[in-house]
Amino acid sequence: MRKLTFFIVTVLFIACNNNHKDKIELTRLSDSANFKSKYNRYTIIELDSIIRKDSTDADAYFFRGFIYKNNESTQVKAYNDFDKSIRLGLKKSDAYYYRAKFRNHIEWGSSLDIKAVLKDLNMALKIDSTNSNAYFQRAEYTIESFEDSMNKKNQDFEIIPNIIYLKAINDLTKSIKYKNNNASAYFMRARYWCEIGDKSGSHSDYKKAKQLNSSLIDDCK
Repeated sequence: MRKLTFFIVTVLFIACNNNHKDKIELTRLSDSANFKSKYNRYTIIELDSIIRKDSTDADAYFFRGFIYKNNESTQVKAYNDFDKSIRLGLKKSDAYYYRAKFRNHIEWGSSLDIKAVLKDLNMALKIDSTNSNAYFQRAEYTIESFEDSMNKKNQDFEIIPNIIYLKAINDLTKSIKYKNNNASAYFMRARYWCEIGDKSGSHSDYKKAKQLNSSLIDDCK
């Protein structure tokens, strides 16, 4: 009996590794996901079954999206699940954060609704003011939002006003406060310090970014 059990498990393991779709479906959320829910350890196959039985289960959509988000080929599905969970009334900071993050998978280039992205990020931070990732994304889209508004008004601009950079820097500072090992946050803040002429602040952040990721280069002249 033990040999038979081992054989079945081995066959299932090989089948999963030979089928990319199955590997995604059998992925389980780890307990380190930091979400308190009865669905923390469910697979996509199990969540599919739950949703078929109850299409109003917002938590099930959220956790299925949380698994889908980790694979580029299923990130549109992730967006749809986060969107559905929110429409069903789920008030999770990361549901809004990931809907904002993956919106560019359904809206390309100039069609991306940056106001909608920022609205979701603002809501994410209203729900959880310690969401480091949301601060990071909002900093990036603060700059893009200014550029987008200028382009839509057909107004030429050579430089972005310091006040816009300072707004983004403030968000990056909060992002780093709640997650101080994010090399990208230090790197982006270094670039923005450089843009407003604070070379000392820029070099300091570049140094920290490089400590966390040796491939990053200080390009503030």
